[in-house]
Amino acid sequence: MVRPNYLHDNILSAFPLKENNFKITCVVGFKAIQDLEEVVFILHEFVHCFQFNTVEIVLREKLEINRYYMERKKYDWELTQPFPYHNERIRSLYIDFVNSVVSKRYKEVSTIRFRLKESLSKMDYEYMVWQEWKEDFARHIENLIRKRVGIKRHTYESEAPFNRVTFYFGGEELIRYLIGVDRALENDLVRLFEVMYDIKF
Repeated sequence: MVRPNYLHDNILSAFPLKENNFKITCVVGFKAIQDLEEVVFILHEFVHCFQFNTVEIVLREKLEINRYYMERKKYDWELTQPFPYHNERIRSLYIDFVNSVVSKRYKEVSTIRFRLKESLSKMDYEYMVWQEWKEDFARHIENLIRKRVGIKRHTYESEAPFNRVTFYFGGEELIRYLIGVDRALENDLVRLFEVMYDIKF
């Protein structure tokens, strides 16, 4: 297959590829692999392929945000949803959530998640949990592989401004805790999403 012009040389991503009959495909540009970290990141993208081919469609169909955008044929909502990142209350609550889960103050986590749910619209809350579940389970597996091959954990988004990638750090810390409590969640991605959506300690 000839590489489409819209796929740049450094691309490393998984998505339904038009040229592959819209099957979920891990696309790797010929300049994307520079060292071992990029090889591990390919495996991160394979986790997204696994999610898509197993439970992602079932979960998507339950989400109001997905139904809303599918009706409008807006398929890029995972990247473009106008989440209220600049709302100081939301920003403060999410930072408090991250700090509480990192510090293992798990009773606070439940309280803060409830406040987030009450403060956000249903679609924004679904969006937040979806980003945490989808990206951070892949990040969880990626970091297990990084540990196995002896390279540093992927955590830099914890220091980023409040935006979509902030969810990647917060969600992974939460997933690590939840799987530590119930190892079965690592192999039950539907229940993992449900627990993340409605956390009660």
